[in-house]
Amino acid sequence: MMGRGHSWGTMAALALLWGAAGCGPDTAGRGNFSAGFSADVGADDDGVGTLGDGGFEDESGEGGGTFGDGDDGDGGADDDSDPDGGDGPAADDGGGGALDSLCDYPSTDFDGPRKLLDVEAGSDAMLTFSVQGVPDPSLITQAMLHWEAEDLDHPGQEGDIVVNGGGNIPLPAAGGNDNVETTESVDVTGLLIEGSNRIDFTAGTFSGGTYYFIGAVTLELEVAAAACPEPPPLPTGSYQEMGYLDATYTNRHNWVLRCDGPPYSYTGSSLEHVDEDCDGLFAPDGSRTGTATFAFSNVAPGNYRVEIESFHSASRNPSGALFVVDGIGNRVDQLVDAADAGFETGVWGETFLSGDIDVVLDSADSSASDSVGIVKLVPAP
Repeated sequence: MMGRGHSWGTMAALALLWGAAGCGPDTAGRGNFSAGFSADVGADDDGVGTLGDGGFEDESGEGGGTFGDGDDGDGGADDDSDPDGGDGPAADDGGGGALDSLCDYPSTDFDGPRKLLDVEAGSDAMLTFSVQGVPDPSLITQAMLHWEAEDLDHPGQEGDIVVNGGGNIPLPAAGGNDNVETTESVDVTGLLIEGSNRIDFTAGTFSGGTYYFIGAVTLELEVAAAACPEPPPLPTGSYQEMGYLDATYTNRHNWVLRCDGPPYSYTGSSLEHVDEDCDGLFAPDGSRTGTATFAFSNVAPGNYRVEIESFHSASRNPSGALFVVDGIGNRVDQLVDAADAGFETGVWGETFLSGDIDVVLDSADSSASDSVGIVKLVPAP
C-alpha cells in the first residue's frame, strides 16, 4: 500500500505555521515566531523574499528578517529591536497543528483484471473488493472511493455501492456509457472502519439485466496526521485445494463426473457420455445447467491467486466458465482447438480471502459446457 502527502508550497506552509502559532507583527513591523528557528520572513526591494544561509532574508531592511538555523539562543526571530529573539509562543509539538495528509489505500486486487458482473435483474450477486489497513476513522476527515468501470450506462438502475454493509450509494451511470470505460468516484466519509473494509458493487434493476466491469478500486483518505499511517503487511495465506469429487452439485443429472480417465467433471447434454460418469447418475435433460460448489473451511487470512485446473477443449463455453469466489464472479477461458485439448490451469484472479469460502462453478444459466478438476487457493505475494 502506498500513501502520499499533500504538496504545499513553501510560502503557503510558512503562512499556515505563522497563523497556527498565533504570530503577529512586533513594534518594528516584523513577525515574532519562536519555534527553535528564526521565522522572520519579509520581502526584498523587489517584493520577493530571498532564501539566505538559513532561510528567507529581507534585503531591504524593512519589514523582514532572517529565517535562520535555530541556534540563536531561544530560537526567536532575528529582530534588531529584540536581540534576544523575543518570547513568542512555542511551536506546536504535533498535538494539534499537524497538516492533513492525502493517502491512498488500494484494494487487495487493485492490479488484477477488472471483474464482470453479468446477472439477471434483481440478482443478489455482487462484486466484492477488500481494502486493508485503513486507519482509525477518527483521523479521517474525508474519504473518497475511486474505481475504473465499463458499461455503466443505465442511470439509477445499475445497482449500489455498499461499504461495510451500509451506505447503499447508487452507482454513477450515464446513457452514453455503453461499452465506454470511465473513472468514477463517490464520497464514503463516515462509512469506513479501522483495518479491513469490504466494498460491494451490487446488481441493478434494469430489465435487461446487469452487465458491467469494475476494477482498480482504491480509497483516497484525508487523514489528520503529518504523514500517512502505514498499513500492516498483508498476512501470508495457506495453500488449499479441492478436487471435483469434493464438490456439491446441483442438477447432478447434467454433470459427468469422470472416473474412467482424466479426473474432472463437466456439464453435458448427450447420452453418449453416460458410461463416463462415476456413479451412473448422468441423465441429461439437454440444458447443461447446474452448479458445482467447493466449500473451503478456515482459510487463513491473506491475498490469494485462485487457480482452476480443468479439461480445456473445443466444446467448452465460448464465453468462459463463470467461477464465483466468495461472491465475486469472473470467467475462465476453457476453449481451445480440438488438437490442443487437455488439462490446463486457468487463473481466476487474485483476492483477499479469510474464513469459510465458497468457490462456485456457476453453469445455472449456461447452455454451454463447463469443466472443473481442481480448485486451488494459492497464497499470492
